[in-house]
Amino acid sequence: MGGGYKTINAATMLGPLYEGILVPKEVLDKVKYDVETCKEKNRIAKENEKLDGNGSECTVQLKNVDPFLYTLFDVDLLNKAIRLDFGDDEDYDNPHSWAPGTIYTQEVLDLNKKLHNELRAKHYAQPLEYTPEIHPVAHAYAIKMAKKCAEGYPLDHNVEELRPRRWSENLYMTQSDFNGRPPAKIVQKAIEGWYAENEQFRHYGEANPDVEHPLTGHFTALVWRDSQKMHLGLGRYTHPLTNKTTYVCVVNYNPAGNIENAFATNVLREGSFTGRENELPDPGSSSSNKMLFAKEADMPFAGLFGR
Repeated sequence: MGGGYKTINAATMLGPLYEGILVPKEVLDKVKYDVETCKEKNRIAKENEKLDGNGSECTVQLKNVDPFLYTLFDVDLLNKAIRLDFGDDEDYDNPHSWAPGTIYTQEVLDLNKKLHNELRAKHYAQPLEYTPEIHPVAHAYAIKMAKKCAEGYPLDHNVEELRPRRWSENLYMTQSDFNGRPPAKIVQKAIEGWYAENEQFRHYGEANPDVEHPLTGHFTALVWRDSQKMHLGLGRYTHPLTNKTTYVCVVNYNPAGNIENAFATNVLREGSFTGRENELPDPGSSSSNKMLFAKEADMPFAGLFGR
């Protein structure tokens, strides 16, 4: 190897996934730092997903490295090991095109319904049905918000469309250096993030709880017993300057969840009526009650309709 560069087995510093990959020490030091940094960023992002339904992925890129070094080792092999380390290799090897006709596949629609209804059943809520499966309101808003978030704007609810229709809404956004995440994975991440808020919900039996502190409004909207229908929207936008891709998932619920003074009969604790399902309370019709929207100026990361 020329240039006086010393090669090192990457496994000695990065672990067994990197076994047999010989790279210049100058590159390995940088990769080790970047991997450790990204693991910490991913840990924080996953915690954010648990708290507010949003997350930002981090991937390793060998930036500011002497171009000559790239001729001295197998960069593709190293990057594949990095993706394996982050659990992303399958997605990278089979990037999704997001071409028209490939987003709302039956697999995606079935997964969204399955995950929703399995979680709702734990809390004695009826299954949701699509009307229609891809509602133009949810679809158009997901595309709009993907672009706006990529440009630095915060997630915000589609109030003008939701309020007159009496729908509620859950929103999810994530960003990545990779533009081929499968739509099914975005849907799954969104629903898992929304439902994870149940760990923070301590207000069962209360008619009008505070679901902003901590944020639990995604969870309550997801399991709201009076809701019967849902609409799914997915959007993706890659910013031409940063090359980061923003993904957004929108789910609308009809009738709306998160209705003032109706939580006690619409958000029930898992297992609280086991063996006495005949005693379940009537969720009631809350169509005339106030729909709760978060004050975005006060709660930039919160929304009673989910984020």
